[in-house]
Amino acid sequence: MLDLGKDELEEAKANFRSLIRIDTSNPPGNEKEAVELLSGIFAKRGIEYSIHEPVPGRASIVARIPGNGEAPILLLSHLDVVPADASLWKHPPFSADEAEGSIWGRGTLDTKQLTAMQLAAFLHLHDLGRKPNREVIFAATADEETGSRLGMEHLSRNRFSTMTGSLCISEGGGFPIRFCDRAFILCTAGEKGICRVRLSTGGAKGPEGLGILADGLRRLLAWDFGSNLEGTARGFLDRLGISADFSGDVDDGLRGLHRYMLHDSVFVDSLRYVATIDEYPAAELEFRTDPSMTESAARAALASLLRGSSAVFEISAFEQGFESDLDSPLLRSLEKNCKHYGLDAMLLPIFALGKTDGRYLGRDHSSVYGFSPVLLDDDFPKVLKRVHGIDERISLDSFFFGCKVISRSIMELSIPISTTRGIP
Repeated sequence: MLDLGKDELEEAKANFRSLIRIDTSNPPGNEKEAVELLSGIFAKRGIEYSIHEPVPGRASIVARIPGNGEAPILLLSHLDVVPADASLWKHPPFSADEAEGSIWGRGTLDTKQLTAMQLAAFLHLHDLGRKPNREVIFAATADEETGSRLGMEHLSRNRFSTMTGSLCISEGGGFPIRFCDRAFILCTAGEKGICRVRLSTGGAKGPEGLGILADGLRRLLAWDFGSNLEGTARGFLDRLGISADFSGDVDDGLRGLHRYMLHDSVFVDSLRYVATIDEYPAAELEFRTDPSMTESAARAALASLLRGSSAVFEISAFEQGFESDLDSPLLRSLEKNCKHYGLDAMLLPIFALGKTDGRYLGRDHSSVYGFSPVLLDDDFPKVLKRVHGIDERISLDSFFFGCKVISRSIMELSIPISTTRGIP
């Protein structure tokens, strides 16, 4: 069957709650215990898998269903979570309590819910017993919350070095939002680049150095290179039916998305100044840049902003962003199946609001979409307050909805049409 059955949904819920009960707070991580849970599930079904553990305890798992020659599908999530202060929670953060129609716990929205949704789809495809027309890969990684060095960065070198052209469902979207009495469901279809900059004074100290630093900061914080009106940003505007200079009456969440989609942004990571004659003031900044921005273009732009200033900059790190194809059969299937299971919403493409593991594939010309679909009970404004926050939770209806949407879409893209005839 294309649809998940009642027993499969109950298994998905049990696996989800088991994952939540494993404390994978990062730091220190301890993802290995969650990997052992998943490996036991795969071993019981005879599914091929591999464990990747670059340092003790920091493990990721990759499982696969072999298929024919079409572009592979990768189901990608991460197992680590941010820490939680249990004294502030209504239900303990690693209890996976089922209460008030929801599953409570750290990771229920970032991203153990996606791990469990994708696991349900992966197991359903395997249990059907038909060879798919493409390889389907399940990957649950370590260390995403602190930079991915021990997780996806390691896998991109040692397991995913030849994934060019794949289709990937990752984190970052799937949350509904309302506009003009219509429902939209966010789907990330790219990420902004990251340019980290160290600003210093060229050797000046004391009050002179502070004045130079202040002037340099004023210039850099004024970074604004206009609107991006192509690709994902154009899709965002067109689907909402608004213009780049839209200033209508909308909630803060949508207004913030509108600006984020069209403009670069800058954050001050740190500012160091000690008022002694021997100290050099300095600042660390992070720019989120349009995906088309290259390092050389960023360097030229920074030099232009600081022209005439005594402040000195250096780029300490640069990661170019990426965008994915909006005309994708995977996106069409996900949108269609959201409607099939009761959420009449149009997909709204956005850039991920931060870094995700998907960046290791997106920069390699794979199509990466952030999508863990939920219902309006868990809409974007509510999720923004809960992710990384107190009393993180997901409604059980939303969790089952996400399992069903992802599973049906994977089935539609993976099973040859001739073998699905007569399957409801």
